[in-house]
Amino acid sequence: MVAKKAMIVKKASGYYLMITFTSSKSVPDNPVGERSLGIDAGIESFVATSTGKLIKSPKFLLSSLR
Repeated sequence: MVAKKAMIVKKASGYYLMITFTSSKSVPDNPVGERSLGIDAGIESFVATSTGKLIKSPKFLLSSLR
């Protein structure tokens, strides 16, 4: 792996380092007959899957304050 780009990002919560890498290795294809699943972390829902399932955000702080 070779570092392609490095960027320092300043946000309200602090500084972050983002590094992009390149690799000579290829990503294997899905074997025939196996399914893949896409997952997206969001704001309104904790997780949304490519099958349409929405998982609500956990409310640890609110439940612990009760």
